[in-house]
Order: sequence, then C-alpha cells, then structure tokens
Amino acid sequence: MKNLVMTLVFAASSLVNGLAGNVESKFAYNVEKDGEQITSQTVYQIEESKYLKQHLKYEFQYDAANRLIQKEAWKWNAGAQTYEHYYCLNYHYADDEVTLEYALWNEKAEAYDAANEKAVYQLEAGNVNYFAFEWNRHLQDWNLMVSHDTWAAQEVQLLTEK
Repeated sequence: MKNLVMTLVFAASSLVNGLAGNVESKFAYNVEKDGEQITSQTVYQIEESKYLKQHLKYEFQYDAANRLIQKEAWKWNAGAQTYEHYYCLNYHYADDEVTLEYALWNEKAEAYDAANEKAVYQLEAGNVNYFAFEWNRHLQDWNLMVSHDTWAAQEVQLLTEK
C-alpha cells in the first residue's frame, strides 16, 4: 500500500516536471547514486540535437527508512556560471499519509520561504485520496484548492438482462 502512495508521489513530481516543460526528448539526464538511492540528478537541455546546456540540478535526501524526505532543485545561472537555489520539496510521512510541501528560494533572505503549497496523499481502505492546499497569509491557514479520490482496482461485474 505504501508503495502505491510513493508511486503517486513520484508521479506527481514527474507531472510537475512535465508541466514545467521538461520534455524528455529535449533533455538529457545524469544521475548519481549511492547504492540504490539517487543522490543527485543533473538535467541538460539538448540544443541542435548534439550540444548539452546546463539547465537544472536536483539533490535528494532520505531518512533512516530509505524514504525520500527532500528534493532540492537548483537552476543554472548562465551569467554567473553556477547553479542557484530554486525550490525545495519536503516529504513528511505518517501511518497512511504522505505530505509534500513546496517552498521557493528567497534570494533576499538567502533561505527557503515557509511552504506556501502542499499536497497530501492519504491511503484509506485501499483508496488514495489527494488534497492540494495553498497557504492563506491573511487567515494564517491552509486553503483546500483541489481534492481527488482515486479508487484501487476493484472487481467489476457487468450484468445484463435478456
């Protein structure tokens, strides 16, 4: 069951990359591992079908149970010829729930801002429920923006009458 939740979390992460324009045919990837764990991934833009241009870099951290707890994104600054902080995804685990918090880098403060968006994946009776929240500064509380219920594969019987 927890594998299903983690699969959905990684799928959501992939969706974010896809929506950001990271189409696989236009990008090349270099992955660094420590055993089975991915520690970093560098994304290069492919130009003229033969040149690699630095684009993004991700760094991953895991807890003692080998679960992903942080994905930090860095974007390439061509002028400074270095990677700069971009955003951070923090993962929090409970018995039947995974919470994913999104925080942007604040250049003035030289730190990540408090999370302003989060997604919650709940596993309940074989179903996965998804909730997306946005932080409301005025109310100092989370506003529910989207909720989806996903049902696990169930046996379906179709009946017809003659």
